[in-house]
Amino acid sequence: MQVKQIIRSSAVVIAILMAMGNLAYGQLSGFRVAAGLSTMEIIGNNIAEYPFIWVTPKGKLYGGSFDQSQNGFRLEAVFPLDTGSVFEMPVGFDYHFFQGREKEWIEYNSDVKLMHDVDVAALTFGLHYNFYEIHPFEYKAKFYLGMDMRPSLIFNARFKTISNYNFIGDTITNVYDTKSSAFRLGGTLQFGLVGELNKDISIDFRAGLGMMNLLGKSDERGELLTPSKTREDYREAGESSVFDFNFMMLLQFKL
Repeated sequence: MQVKQIIRSSAVVIAILMAMGNLAYGQLSGFRVAAGLSTMEIIGNNIAEYPFIWVTPKGKLYGGSFDQSQNGFRLEAVFPLDTGSVFEMPVGFDYHFFQGREKEWIEYNSDVKLMHDVDVAALTFGLHYNFYEIHPFEYKAKFYLGMDMRPSLIFNARFKTISNYNFIGDTITNVYDTKSSAFRLGGTLQFGLVGELNKDISIDFRAGLGMMNLLGKSDERGELLTPSKTREDYREAGESSVFDFNFMMLLQFKL
């Protein structure tokens, strides 16, 4: 985990959002800031979901082992575009920690742990359309449809092995920086619900289907989210499209 990079990136984004908020404040009511949890899951049978070694009738494939939802966080500012806040522009920063984990048993009651880590940071610029509003209790809730553009930085892949030789009581650890960092442009289609908890605080549930590498693919680098382009007699042909399912739960604060 690149802690210093995360802290620096988050600090810069917070400063930018605060500055933008100061510009928006007083222009239109409804400006909000938000923070919360975000998960991302690779979908669509991408090789990044496969185990590190996947045996097929045609031979071996080498995946990224990202077969579950990956955790992250989001910071966001929401700018109203009209007096009724029917259309809004969310500007945000996402950071997801992709972690693939496997364990293999080897001879003499020994094992090797395989770990694949890739961090993905993204700036997002979107548009939300609040199409339906209800007032079930004292406060209101709104349903919305949205889309966003997501320039993403995929940090260099890190692959780590921990070999435990229990029969001699020895452990050997190896760490490799495999694929280099990459920049991609993607996008997401979203559906969400914002419900007020009181006049100043709301909770936002959001789900989206997206593509991480709509623009910027590089066949020379190989697949986007696998640890290595070449393994033994296997070589990746190029970079395939990476589709994802994204879920967020954010607390919004009206300024």
